[in-house]
Amino acid sequence: MPKTVLFYRHFRGFSGGHLKVADYIAHVRSNPAYQPIIFVDPRSEPSQLWQDAEPAGAQFEPERADILFLAGLDWQAVPEGIETSVPVVNLIQGLRHADPENVRYDFLARHATRICVSHEVAAAITATGQCNGTVHVIAAALKAEEFQANTNRSIDVFIAGMKAPELALAVADRLQGHGLRVVVETGQIPRAEFLDKLHDARIAVTLPYEREGFFLPALEAMAAGCLVVCPDAIGNRDICIDGESCLMPSARAADVVPAVMSLVADTDMSRKLLAGGKRVASRHITTAERDPFLRILNSISPRNIILTGLPRSGTTLTCSLLGQLPDVVALNEPMKPMELGAASGPEFVERVVDFFDAMRLQIKTHGTAISKSQHRKVPRNPLGDDLVDGRRVTNIDGEIIDVRNVISARFDLCIKHPAMFTARLPVLAPVFDCYAIVRNPLSVLLSWRDSGMAHGGGRSPAAESHDPELAARLAESDDVLERQIAMLDYMFARYRTYIPDRTLRYEDLVASGGAALSAIVPSAKNIAEDLLSRNKRLLSTDPDAIKIAHRLLETDHACWSFYDRDSVRAMVSVTCK
Repeated sequence: MPKTVLFYRHFRGFSGGHLKVADYIAHVRSNPAYQPIIFVDPRSEPSQLWQDAEPAGAQFEPERADILFLAGLDWQAVPEGIETSVPVVNLIQGLRHADPENVRYDFLARHATRICVSHEVAAAITATGQCNGTVHVIAAALKAEEFQANTNRSIDVFIAGMKAPELALAVADRLQGHGLRVVVETGQIPRAEFLDKLHDARIAVTLPYEREGFFLPALEAMAAGCLVVCPDAIGNRDICIDGESCLMPSARAADVVPAVMSLVADTDMSRKLLAGGKRVASRHITTAERDPFLRILNSISPRNIILTGLPRSGTTLTCSLLGQLPDVVALNEPMKPMELGAASGPEFVERVVDFFDAMRLQIKTHGTAISKSQHRKVPRNPLGDDLVDGRRVTNIDGEIIDVRNVISARFDLCIKHPAMFTARLPVLAPVFDCYAIVRNPLSVLLSWRDSGMAHGGGRSPAAESHDPELAARLAESDDVLERQIAMLDYMFARYRTYIPDRTLRYEDLVASGGAALSAIVPSAKNIAEDLLSRNKRLLSTDPDAIKIAHRLLETDHACWSFYDRDSVRAMVSVTCK
């Protein structure tokens, strides 16, 4: 079943903090590998904010969760030391956590992966020297569907004064004296009504507390197409740039009113601020918040890791090396690609999640796992160097491995499929921690020729069954090398599009003795194997090597995003000497 992320809320009334927690619940819900569960304190008022989470039941049992998500004062509800057995993600939305006099300050000493809503918040808590765990910045985002274009605005100025009511009333009084149509709110109103007033106003005056962690209303006003006037609040400096996205007078009526009046006329400044506000709002879309958050969830053990890459690029070697690490299991092509080809995207992801769960259970209960193997271990190379009828002999002799390196129940599990997972990257990359191994494209093409695999004939049934467009593209050509180059282009393009920052080169893997795999599993930094590059294995024996190199160099190929042409030319030059 999906990993559970447990939330806790004590809801006494609507606030921006509660709204942002609800957004994070929705982010968890969007990923089928996770299930959001919420325990709402019985003293809470009713709310529809938590509709994306499953209720936890009558008892709060944080020790049963896979991951705990805490925000605000939630730490007070969990047992001391729970973080030693259940990983905690801690959302920090305010600057009060950095104040030694505030109860939130003491929470920093408890281990957690912390997410701050602005750089200012991150800087403040880091400066305390008290943070126990990593600190990330994920700026607060908006739901684009809540903000629609509106050219018919009946309000001159809307003042959001819930946090500064006296200032709001003073500003409203003076602006009304100038004959402006002003609407002011000094108390909480339903969110839908608040958004309606933003969309109905030409100018929005958003009044924060003196110190805010982010101050979402200013960003919402920009997204609604308002000209924004907003005093400095420290944590709003990422979005509020004076003279660029808004005007930032001091928090005094004598300064706020002139700022508003300067925008009443349709001036060049007004046009500049509207454009700047739209640019800022466009950076704060849902995916900009959701994707890095899901990357953080995926980095928390027990991790489910997807490994793919070019066939004959070192993916089996990668599994062998990772499988030597404590609490890491790496499976070599354990699934049946041809049986899954007809599955829709969501169904395929669900099948992969289920397979991860099944393997975890088998490892815990039997100490074994499904995997292509040699002597019940993943070999470093699935092919030997002996040839039979011009094809290399396989080293694979079984489909089960013994797992003896698992110490903790929270072990990391890696599943490798080069062709199938490459074809399915569009649906896998948003859900899982995905990585790919690539290799010098000429070496790959030459290795395919004597591999005995379908790639030697310029086809990939495992990939084609999952991507009909690839199958049609390969079927168009009768030239084996043309098909091989096209298939290689397809795979490199997949990695460039979906996981460009999580693609590792075989050459770096070998040169580092395996330590480069720390990009996948941090503990791999200690691997120090004597590895030998096999890139030049066929350069002197394959009579077509130079011709293949020239064909490859003539193409506008996706491989050149990872390798330059000189890396291929250098290999050919060595062969020619």
